[in-house]
Amino acid sequence: MFDILYPDHRFISRRKHLANMFVSIRQFEKTEPKDSIFAILGLLDKDTSLESSQATLLEVDYAKSLSSVLRDATRYSLCQSGDLHTFNLINHRFDVLDDCQSFPTWAIRTDLQREFRDASELPLNFNAGDGLEAPSLLHDVLLGEEVLLLQGIVVDEVYQTTATCLESTWKSDEEFYEWLISVMGTVLRHCNVASREELYLATAFTLVADETWGGGRARSSDLQVLLTYLKSLASDDNDEASDGDRITKGFDLGKMNSMRGASYVEYCVGRRFFVTGAGRVGIGPRCMQPEDVIVVLRGGGWPFILRKKGDGYWLLGPAYVHGIMDGEAVQMHKARGASEKEFHIR
Repeated sequence: MFDILYPDHRFISRRKHLANMFVSIRQFEKTEPKDSIFAILGLLDKDTSLESSQATLLEVDYAKSLSSVLRDATRYSLCQSGDLHTFNLINHRFDVLDDCQSFPTWAIRTDLQREFRDASELPLNFNAGDGLEAPSLLHDVLLGEEVLLLQGIVVDEVYQTTATCLESTWKSDEEFYEWLISVMGTVLRHCNVASREELYLATAFTLVADETWGGGRARSSDLQVLLTYLKSLASDDNDEASDGDRITKGFDLGKMNSMRGASYVEYCVGRRFFVTGAGRVGIGPRCMQPEDVIVVLRGGGWPFILRKKGDGYWLLGPAYVHGIMDGEAVQMHKARGASEKEFHIR
């Protein structure tokens, strides 16, 4: 609240964009769900550069449905920032996704209070859409107010996922150990790369979302403890993984504590580990499943997971996909001379 009320202090102001206010308002309880938007408008620095049609999206009107209030506030936020930074807050709970007939999947659910088991936002250190133009259709309601038009490229498809790493899984060393075993089993069964060392390293980068405890981009040297730990999960004991590789069940609390202390693996909480049809590895939304589509969008710092639904798509949330976080997929797409696609998000 100090950041909000005193924007000119020595810390970075959080009032400039509505997207930043979304982060704060999710921490608070609301008696009237619509006040998750209306109650903060007096604290928001209005953006006078927006067109009048966009500015009216934030008008206080309690006659509007909650879905319309959240939808319009999300569109305003996107138009204001000119990018998809707002979507770092999306990681749908299953019950919310079931209710997507009432709420567009791209609307930020500020009416729902953030829970401890909710996934942390992914790091801001990436630019997966590097090489794409800025979004140009965020304000377009040609197909209706419920439809968001996004531009970008299809990169890959989800092939297999693990179970979600729940908060309870994370808090239990033994259960987290079992989840990591499932990660390694998924990797060894479904990824076919020339170098096993590269596969282990890609998995290590993915589990920390390429970030260190200090908040910077990870280097290979930062991941040696985690890398060694992952290799120890592939041994000659017990459950077979694939092609002679076996997963050990020998849990060691000391090794687990050393790995946790050296590696920032908190981004796993509330997410699934997955492998793609092209053999990439990643972590993504808890509601994702095989055959979901991996895309890179204009204005997106991360790849996004979409699900094809009828003549449009559901937006499931952002993902970390190793190897395409800095515009590599865009470069390959352009090298092939392929064109962009317009996605109708509902």
